Amino acid sequence: MLSGQVLDQRSGAPIGGATVLLVNHGASAETDASGGFQLLVHTDHPDTLFVSHLAYQSRRVVLIPPVPVSEPWLIRMTPKVHALQEVEYAETITSQDAVFEGEPAVALGGSNLQQELGATLAETLTGEPGISQRTMGPAPARPVLRGLSGDRLTILEDGQRTGDLSATSSDHAVAIDPAAAHEITVARGPETVLYGPAVPGGVVDVDRGMLNGQRVETVSARFTSQLESVNDGVVAGGDVAVPIGPVAFHLDGSLRNTSDMSTPDGELVNTSLHTSNLAGGASWHPGWGMAGAAVTVYDTQYGIPGGFVGAHPNGVDIEMHRERYDLRLEHETGWGALQSLELDYSYAKYDHSEFESSGSLGMSFGVLSDNARLVANLGEQLGFDAGAVGVSVGLRDYATGGLTFTPNTSEREYGVFAYERVRVNGWRFRAGVRGDMKQVLPDHLRVSRVIGEIRDREFAGASGSVYAGRQLSRGVEAHVMLTRTFRPPGVEELFSEGPHLAAYSYEIGNPDLTAETSWGAEFGIAHERGWFRQDFTWFATLFDSYLYPRNTGQPSARRNDLIEYQMDAANALFAGMETTMDLTLAPDWLLQGAGSYVRAENLDDDRALERIPPFNGHLALTWSPGRFAFTARTIGAARQWRTGEFEDPTAAYLRYDLLAKVELPWGYGLPGKSSLHALTVSVINLTDVAYRDHLSRVKSILPEPGRNVSVVYRVYL
Repeated sequence: MLSGQVLDQRSGAPIGGATVLLVNHGASAETDASGGFQLLVHTDHPDTLFVSHLAYQSRRVVLIPPVPVSEPWLIRMTPKVHALQEVEYAETITSQDAVFEGEPAVALGGSNLQQELGATLAETLTGEPGISQRTMGPAPARPVLRGLSGDRLTILEDGQRTGDLSATSSDHAVAIDPAAAHEITVARGPETVLYGPAVPGGVVDVDRGMLNGQRVETVSARFTSQLESVNDGVVAGGDVAVPIGPVAFHLDGSLRNTSDMSTPDGELVNTSLHTSNLAGGASWHPGWGMAGAAVTVYDTQYGIPGGFVGAHPNGVDIEMHRERYDLRLEHETGWGALQSLELDYSYAKYDHSEFESSGSLGMSFGVLSDNARLVANLGEQLGFDAGAVGVSVGLRDYATGGLTFTPNTSEREYGVFAYERVRVNGWRFRAGVRGDMKQVLPDHLRVSRVIGEIRDREFAGASGSVYAGRQLSRGVEAHVMLTRTFRPPGVEELFSEGPHLAAYSYEIGNPDLTAETSWGAEFGIAHERGWFRQDFTWFATLFDSYLYPRNTGQPSARRNDLIEYQMDAANALFAGMETTMDLTLAPDWLLQGAGSYVRAENLDDDRALERIPPFNGHLALTWSPGRFAFTARTIGAARQWRTGEFEDPTAAYLRYDLLAKVELPWGYGLPGKSSLHALTVSVINLTDVAYRDHLSRVKSILPEPGRNVSVVYRVYL
């Protein structure tokens, strides 16, 4: 039997009404008025104890057998930092009852993920400090972190590359439906070297739980439904995990259907979205580790609006299909410092077609990608607490059709990396280093009169990051982080040639580009005094050969209805700040705020770079009596007057939202289990104000969405 008490981290007061869930067993309990709970279970396998409450940050405790049960567990919870995120602290309980508190990871999960659930990954994340979204209508939205997107921001699904083309063009959608996500995590710093060259924007990982690293003991299920008024949106989805002995089977799926988006000034035509997603997997958990396989099929059809200068008159319709196959092997070695070996492999087949209103094919893409990674997870060795070393291989075969002249090309990527963490005299250090080589090999070598010589290219370089943090005094913590990145160009940047109707551009690559590198620095300080907490982070990144499509302002000689975008390189500087504030006004009242700003300069011509978000932020007041929570918030942005050469400024705005949510346990669920029901009702843009987002490429047509009533219902069985 596991028993314990849940307490407020600051006051020590008991927390009643918290949900305590033993994830793999499926056993759950609700804390009583004294904060106490009991779980009548026994576990011989690793498991996770998840504790949640609407007014507090979730806690997740990893239990490694043999689990001590002689004394009650004391679990302390901290009031939520702000309404848009959950910060989870992972603890590992070993047989020696030692506790290691890892670095906090910013993650959107549980009731907060449900509250912010949008039609796309970008829309779901937009409220986080420092995160914006680039859009060409709602469907192809993609996250932007600190003004950086594309290949400077890596998006993962269950720890592997998505296999889509969302990083290459603003009309390409991310092949992930957020309704299928269990948790969405944003990471920056040394840990990112495990997933590719250190990236200045960071890594976004969408955890779907398809290949569960822990043994599943009982049947569990989750079902989600959502209705939205702004686009007549309907979403339905669910997932189920079924154990049969040491094998766990996982199945999930979702359907999303929306009409054209409504704005205060009218309907944005050709912005409908139709998506289906189906995935299945199995994980085998013998005594030596885990072996698993999964298959995911994702289909979507969406529209890109038109009807303005530089766009197709009637817009463009896009059909996209992706199949992904994943394999994972984990072997717990027990060999001293070498704790385990992990092998991940994914294969993705991606097809993308763009159709004019007449039905004729304008452009098509086909990509076959293989990604493999072998990681050795290390325990204490050479004075370090923990770490990992490994190698990775990425293969991508890229083909185009339709009106483009871009050559079919193969890309080959090879990497080796190491990551370590250690605590020394009150300091917490983390460091990661990585070396990469990339080959870009076009099928046919030739000379183009438009872009120059199309030839084999090879790039090699190193990247890495170092983090140091410590507590300066009671309630004051600080950290500093230094990062060096290396990003070689891809086939789209080197060899693109031809009209791209959905992107409103005639694309011209540059076969002579060199690799992009950068040096970044970050300094953060957090101050907490019981009822008040504030965090500040300052950052700056200096790019050498910052690669970007330069708007020439000239119509193409081949397609005079499209502006030429020429791939170029420049020295550039990104600098800015982020801040969050948490003020407890009364036991059930919390005032929260956040703000972020980034300034980006092309140092070669002393001009602002295009598509950089202005200062933006939010302020929210939450009342959370018991299992209910009610939030009133305002979200806004300052005027963006620092624009690129052919870019228009955007005005300041304020938007008002109301949100309510409730979580209720129910005595009836799957056999031997209770259920949890969660309902969220949101009114976004309450006053139906017309405002324009600076990163929207359709802002010259119509403003952002109007008033939207969203209802999300989830049941956990």
